[in-house]
Amino acid sequence: MTAVTDRAAGCAYAVDGQDRIAAVDEAWRLFAQQNEGESLFAQHVLRRSLWDYIRGIENRLIYKRLLDHVRGGGEPVSFELRCDGPTMERQLQMEIVPLPENGCLFRTHMLQCNPRDPVPLLSRRVERSTASLPVCDWCMQAEVLGHWVDLVEAVDRLREPEAQAWPLLTHTICPACFERLDTLLSSTRLSWRRSAFGAISGQRL
Repeated sequence: MTAVTDRAAGCAYAVDGQDRIAAVDEAWRLFAQQNEGESLFAQHVLRRSLWDYIRGIENRLIYKRLLDHVRGGGEPVSFELRCDGPTMERQLQMEIVPLPENGCLFRTHMLQCNPRDPVPLLSRRVERSTASLPVCDWCMQAEVLGHWVDLVEAVDRLREPEAQAWPLLTHTICPACFERLDTLLSSTRLSWRRSAFGAISGQRL
């Protein structure tokens, strides 16, 4: 498969001072349409809380720290993350920029996009079992038997010939991505440590 790089591609959305989604651009709609995300069209998300769409307690705490950082210091912050689809592996750069009245603008830029064979774990349309699988929302690795592995490897490990359903995905952050973001924020104005999460860091959400 051939890697596709499109640094101009990406989308943007804004939240107001109460963390409600205030605006999305046209690229947002196109991205949602191409990724089984019709429920994310503007008419469904505007004026809704940002926190309705960030799953996992640890991820919410991280985004809250990022927003506090931008609003408190008045300076943008940027970081890389994955945003994969069932048939596409994507590496993005996200930038959070301060707006008037405590609003924030989220801008994403596509760094790399690689087509791949379908990964059923990421499809919204497959049947799900009652089992759960922790997945890092930042690097898209899954925790299988105590080890963080690529999603494709996770599929191979979980594949059972008689299975009729795939596990539910629980959204969290792996230790490596936590350390990366910890370094990003502690090297600038704010400092925060994993101990701030307390016991919840070990929960399966």
